[in-house]
Amino acid sequence: MKKLSLIIFVCLIFQISYSQSIEFTQIPTWASTKNLEGKVFNTIIEDNKILIYLYFEGYWWVKPYGGSPFTPIQPDSTWVCDVTTGGCDIYAVRYIAFIVPIDFVSPGISFQQSLPAYLYNYPHLLHCRIPGNRNLSFSGYNWIVKQSECTMGPDNNYWTDDEDDVFIDEDSNLNLSLVYKNNKWYCSEIIGDTVLGYGEYSFTINSTQNYTPNSVLGFFTWDEYANNDSYKEIDIEYSQWGNPSADNYQYVIQPWNTSGNRYRFNIPSVENTIHKFIWKYDTVEFVSMNGDSSLINSWTYTGGDYHEPSSTVNPRINLWKFQQAPSQTVNVKISEFGFKNLLDTPDGIEVSKGTETSKIVIYWNEVLNAQYYGVYRHTYDDPLEAELLSESWIEGFTYEDTDVQQCNIYYYYIRCSDNISGSNITGYASAFSNAQAGWVTNYEVIDVSVFQEGCFNGTTMNTDLNSSGYLPLNQPYFTNPWNYPGNESVAAIPDTNIVDWILMEIRSTHGEPCTATKSTMIARQAAFLLNTGQIKGLNGSYPLVFNIPVSENLYIVIWHRNHLSIMSAYPLIESNGIFTYDFTTGEDKAYGGSSAHKEIAPGVWGMVGGDGNADGQTDNKDKDDVWLIQKDNTGYYSGDFNMDNEVNDIDKIIMWQPNAGKGSKVPE
Repeated sequence: MKKLSLIIFVCLIFQISYSQSIEFTQIPTWASTKNLEGKVFNTIIEDNKILIYLYFEGYWWVKPYGGSPFTPIQPDSTWVCDVTTGGCDIYAVRYIAFIVPIDFVSPGISFQQSLPAYLYNYPHLLHCRIPGNRNLSFSGYNWIVKQSECTMGPDNNYWTDDEDDVFIDEDSNLNLSLVYKNNKWYCSEIIGDTVLGYGEYSFTINSTQNYTPNSVLGFFTWDEYANNDSYKEIDIEYSQWGNPSADNYQYVIQPWNTSGNRYRFNIPSVENTIHKFIWKYDTVEFVSMNGDSSLINSWTYTGGDYHEPSSTVNPRINLWKFQQAPSQTVNVKISEFGFKNLLDTPDGIEVSKGTETSKIVIYWNEVLNAQYYGVYRHTYDDPLEAELLSESWIEGFTYEDTDVQQCNIYYYYIRCSDNISGSNITGYASAFSNAQAGWVTNYEVIDVSVFQEGCFNGTTMNTDLNSSGYLPLNQPYFTNPWNYPGNESVAAIPDTNIVDWILMEIRSTHGEPCTATKSTMIARQAAFLLNTGQIKGLNGSYPLVFNIPVSENLYIVIWHRNHLSIMSAYPLIESNGIFTYDFTTGEDKAYGGSSAHKEIAPGVWGMVGGDGNADGQTDNKDKDDVWLIQKDNTGYYSGDFNMDNEVNDIDKIIMWQPNAGKGSKVPE
């Protein structure tokens, strides 16, 4: 019996040790002096401590100090370590933390390239940092600009993130500089913060200025976690490496000094040239072309140092000096970065629109070499925020979405893959298809466009109330004269293109528009008006949905706080499940014609401004009882007829005076 107890006790201790883990709760931002903080789990606090190393330019250094190499674990299982105690610590690219026994002896202050292998027998966690803070948008992707006041690779250089040195110009070119300032030569690099995986990577060189044999322009992949796999580095490089008579271009699979891993050639001029590598299973294909797509050179690598993608590898572009500095600033313009998946994007997508009562059915075409498909859904058009509907990717070309609610519009996207996980890292996967919207039956989708004179700028409408933060989060039509009881509200205004709230009303009648009086009203909704004139729901991206019968002619009435209301002159017409109406395209679109709305630009019609008390007439009451009382105020006021946040003389002179005497033609 004693022997059994001992076995159980030993197994319990082993299980506790085995399940120990550690997490980082605060990682210092790049170049900051903040502490590294974390927490341990399933750990006996009094029996353990933390050992931390950071990595910079080929060396691991213990932290906080060589004489004090350990960090204690607090009673609440947390720990805090000062990791910026000297040198270039603020530019460390890796942190690693180990849970070690309380009597553990430090293996040493520093190690070149690798830590002792036995350390990895202890619970540990590694984190790699991207060496920069500044974000830059280029070619539809977000990038981080590298920065360091300590020398870093390649070739022990300083790195600038100044906006004068690394920037996007007026022609959308990425500008990289090799520049001398503060008694130093600075290089430049941008690092993609998107993991792309297998596919075709490309970049287009627009031009170079003052390029020298020692200048290096690189386009490459890098994974800081993969130091044992040559950082998964695939290179396209433009340089003569200090030799003016050498070839100036090369394709490389690292390590470069292995026979067969590098292909060099010469390009007479790199201006307006396109360079690609295509990362496939077991091969990498390189191609360089002129701007007219004529071939310059190509090479396919099938050697033993082939790198597979990972979840931490990203594209990078840099400009740096090799050994010798130039005599003047070097500038390179990159006009485009591109990425293309190796599987075609699904097309032929069809989504049911009100033809089903409790589900939405999605169809798509088969894609060559694809075996699995992923169906994504969102309540507005944004594929990057969409969620995968099924737990795993599916086979076949149709999907039924039964988790739907009436009065919602859903946007669907399809991706395809050759692997059941849908990964573009362990296999090939496609990009997202274009969105297709769907909804269930018994609900009608109303898509209406209207302009307002007050904030119209000649092509669209200004969004001053939105950009200044004055738009209310709750619909404003709960008071006289509308008395609308709807509870429409948002936590935040969902789109920067929103102009204001409007109130849409639907009237139903067997007769002509003159019979569409207020007694025929069957539904109302408060909604957002975009600067393009489109009226959208509370997420700012989809049309309004109404639960209404459609057995008669439907007419639309648009109400606003300080513009004369208007009604459609024609019944709504349904097409592909959506009722649409555009008030902006002609005099005849509003009931009452030119007496009901006005031409605010050649061929463009809009609601008449100046009705400050919303009584359907633009008269002295709007001037005296609204505008005059609110004059000189800033904010969300009905006397602000041009909707620029300010109630002033411009509202009276430009908006109210020309419209005085006009009235709404909406039938009473």
